[in-house]
Amino acid sequence: MSHGENLRITHRLKYQRGEYRFTFSDGKMVRCFVAMGGIAGYATELADIEADNPRYAEHLKLINQWYEEQMNP
Repeated sequence: MSHGENLRITHRLKYQRGEYRFTFSDGKMVRCFVAMGGIAGYATELADIEADNPRYAEHLKLINQWYEEQMNP
């Protein structure tokens, strides 16, 4: 699937303190960990995701945009 501009966040859940779970229009789920005023990391259900992982680049970009909107409303 070519994500491009079609990929979007379909659901966001504050799972526990410092952890958010995002579901995307392509069916993937990414966890985001927030600590000390910034994003500390990302993961799927199975493994951590490096911030420069090309397979999840668009997903992480959308999460980062969401985070920036939360910090700078």
